[in-house]
Amino acid sequence: MSTENISKGGLITEFQLEMTADLSFTGFPKLLSNPAFADLTIHVGHPPQVYPVHRAILAERSTYFSAACTGRFIESDSQEIHLPEEDPKIFNLLLKYLYTGAFDQMAHRVSTIGGVLEAADYFGISSLRDLILQQVWKQLHAYAAMRSDSKRRNVSINEDTRNIYKILSVEYASMLLGTLHRTSYNKEKLRLIVKKMVQLGDLGKWLESTCFQECLDGNGPLARMILEAQLRGRWWW
Repeated sequence: MSTENISKGGLITEFQLEMTADLSFTGFPKLLSNPAFADLTIHVGHPPQVYPVHRAILAERSTYFSAACTGRFIESDSQEIHLPEEDPKIFNLLLKYLYTGAFDQMAHRVSTIGGVLEAADYFGISSLRDLILQQVWKQLHAYAAMRSDSKRRNVSINEDTRNIYKILSVEYASMLLGTLHRTSYNKEKLRLIVKKMVQLGDLGKWLESTCFQECLDGNGPLARMILEAQLRGRWWW
């Protein structure tokens, strides 16, 4: 077996483990709304919204805040961090996740999910990105199994497929694939997600959409991944 095949097999195994790992975290929900023991203040947006937070929680779950709490970004006298370019609505969701481990993407607009993914990458919260991708992956596999079963029994799919329709919509596909490609996400793992989404989605309709075309414009590597997935038409597992 070639070194390349061994490497590819190891990456697939790593990816599969990430998509099935237990990412549950009960956290400290009461502290989120209780500033009594907060020892750091974060100012977000302009005009700013002020968040009294607990540096130990943020530093443990975010590489950005871990570095910030060493003093590089904190005003020493006031113990504050200023993030004027960040969106308070997105930061609220990040903060809730850091304290509780909870984020249900199905409750949010596609544009909001994209903003959360971008922010998770910027603030070094890889567990939040992985949670979102795990939700996507489970929905894709559930839908694939359901579709296979309906074909085998020659019956129509009549279960509630609202979530998978959202994930396989052109708006969601454009957001997810474009965002993952722009950020630091591993490109070989992205290739696996591209393959599965193209397998189950309607690439023809996607390509007719302006938002999908904009996602691919000037993004040759991602376009090649999608073309490769369409031409090969087969999966590694």
